[in-house]
Amino acid sequence: MKELSELFQGACQRMHTATTNLYEVLHGDDGLPITDRELVASKLTEWRQWVNIEVDLIRQSVREHEEYFGQKPK
Repeated sequence: MKELSELFQGACQRMHTATTNLYEVLHGDDGLPITDRELVASKLTEWRQWVNIEVDLIRQSVREHEEYFGQKPK
């Protein structure tokens, strides 16, 4: 269970990093928010892809844990 918890922690930390990076790229060098809809949409797509990878990692890890141990983690 410790390994699963560590995996969750790593995935969540990477999602946190992705979210922090998103906030930063949604602002220009002058600190003002970007207002170009297409650029914002592109940055959101990149962020979503990154976060989805981490979400999938968590889901797959739980599936593998269930298959290996034959039970759902509590």
